[in-house]
Amino acid sequence: EPKSSTLISLAVALGVPVVELVADSPKLQSLRFRTAKTLSGREKAERDELRHDTALWLANYRFLESQLEATQPFRLGEVDEKDPEQAAIRVRQILDVPSAAISDLPQLMERAGIKLRIHRFGFTRTFGLSVAANDGGPAIVVNSEQKIPVERQLFSVAHELGHLVLHKGSYDESKVDENEEEERAANLFAGHFLVPNDGLRKSWNESRGL
Repeated sequence: EPKSSTLISLAVALGVPVVELVADSPKLQSLRFRTAKTLSGREKAERDELRHDTALWLANYRFLESQLEATQPFRLGEVDEKDPEQAAIRVRQILDVPSAAISDLPQLMERAGIKLRIHRFGFTRTFGLSVAANDGGPAIVVNSEQKIPVERQLFSVAHELGHLVLHKGSYDESKVDENEEEERAANLFAGHFLVPNDGLRKSWNESRGL
């Protein structure tokens, strides 16, 4: 336990109030942040830091919403379809994009009441994470490391949206290993959400012969 003079020196050096050095860190209980690959010691430390950083970001986001009286309600909480394709169709209907191409995915997430952050994770073994509605979310954080192409980042937004819609009961901060069945379902949801069959057929027919 540092002496008060040491705390004051740290606070001055960091440019923060002393209370921020001793206050309890915010924690997220309904965080879905998993990986199918074994992380190195450094990557585990990066993951722990990202958990903490995400909790702070979400707390600040909610504070700004309350001060501005601009809280967006989550519009997809009642979606109960278990089939990934049907769930994707239902989400598009609610967001009023039944078959059209999605031109601005971040804006669409805002309309859905989902907080979205594009952020570098410090490693590339996982592409995104999400936080359930009962823990200050729903929120999605997507890994924007330089090696991850923007197309993968967009798909990750839709993938995490799939988890929020399909796997409401799976949000547990203590679980770190991926569930292969849930990952496949989220991938199917993302594919049908981003490019529904009707839209794909329309584009295919328009470009046939080119």
